[in-house]
Amino acid sequence: MNREAAAPAAGSDPGRGTPGRSPPPGPGFPRGTGPKTATPGAPGGRPAGGRHPVLSRQGRVTIGDVPIETVYDVLHDQEYRRTWDVTMLDSFDIARINSTTDVGYYAWKCPKPMKNRDVVTLRTWKVTDDTCMIINFSVTHPRYPPRKDMVRAVSILTGYLLLATGPRSCHLTYLAQLDPKGSLPKWVMNKATQCVAPTMLRRLQKASRRYPAWKREHGQHVKPWRYPEQCTLPVISVGELSASRAQGTGRRGDDDSKTTTAVWVKRSLGAERCAKRGAGGGTGHTGR
Repeated sequence: MNREAAAPAAGSDPGRGTPGRSPPPGPGFPRGTGPKTATPGAPGGRPAGGRHPVLSRQGRVTIGDVPIETVYDVLHDQEYRRTWDVTMLDSFDIARINSTTDVGYYAWKCPKPMKNRDVVTLRTWKVTDDTCMIINFSVTHPRYPPRKDMVRAVSILTGYLLLATGPRSCHLTYLAQLDPKGSLPKWVMNKATQCVAPTMLRRLQKASRRYPAWKREHGQHVKPWRYPEQCTLPVISVGELSASRAQGTGRRGDDDSKTTTAVWVKRSLGAERCAKRGAGGGTGHTGR
């Protein structure tokens, strides 16, 4: 699946986040209007009181020659992700809450000499006739505390929204808000939000085209995200988890995140459906 909380790629080689688990908001950023960072309580993204800057990004891209179902499967299939996500160090599912919600782990490379990052996230997904949505945010799991060799980042909100624009095409809308924690140089922040995104999206598009052939030889009918009866994960209750917060955020920030999610989904669906009704198959790549 695509459980990514975004992260800066190692060196100049990008690569998803999204989906063993969704990729982190750094390499996973689609091209947009430019890098954006923000810190709760600090105007203009400037750190206030030692708080960590928050990577924040939205983007949209049109994927042609690939059915929406295939892109959705690519975002979920973490075994396949190992073949194309060059920044991923590890990714696995931990437990499930219900048939459309699980908890998982994702770790990715950062440029040396910085420590690599990881996240533990709760992810949920929903599929309708012409849309697929995957959303995750960080949680604390008692059996997976922060590692000494990693910096535990916080996915405030990471989401993918797919809308079919034809039998073999779709729009992908991406939203990511990540507190990378630790101390990151400005050039790393800029690269994560500006340079790596186009390459990552090209990798995702190419991976989606290759997926059917790969899947035929690697458990063609094994898709637990589609067929819950195939899932063998242990069941966990929400009470065993606690939400992880970015430094400086509080209850109001949580409420704002819920509002952001609702507005993002509503606006994205509206824009995509208008595009779908437009000139045969959707608009081109649009930044916001």
